[in-house]
Amino acid sequence: ISKYSLVMEADSGTFLPTGLQFTGSDKARAIMKEVMNLLQPLNVTKVFSNGEGTDINFWIQAGVPGASLRDDLYKYFFFHHSHGDTMTVMDPKQMNVAAAVWAVVAYVVADMDEMLPRS
Repeated sequence: ISKYSLVMEADSGTFLPTGLQFTGSDKARAIMKEVMNLLQPLNVTKVFSNGEGTDINFWIQAGVPGASLRDDLYKYFFFHHSHGDTMTVMDPKQMNVAAAVWAVVAYVVADMDEMLPRS
């Protein structure tokens, strides 16, 4: 656990993201805001609170900063756990933006000289 700088999940689908939900220290949040500013061309720069998620809570409770993709959930429950819950319902452009958010965040955090500050 001491070697993890950030844990992330996108358990609410990959619809058009509005930002990241983040849980971590104030210093880590300030860094994450700088990272998200890199996504200005995609208009996805917001850092919200409550980055917890079912798949990452264990690490967050152990002190690792965590992030969850915050996206437009308007259509999420139209398809969630239904026979229509397939890749065919996804909008490729929205999915590409979601993937870009994760790629930028993962790359920048992994390339930092130091880990994100812990709580």
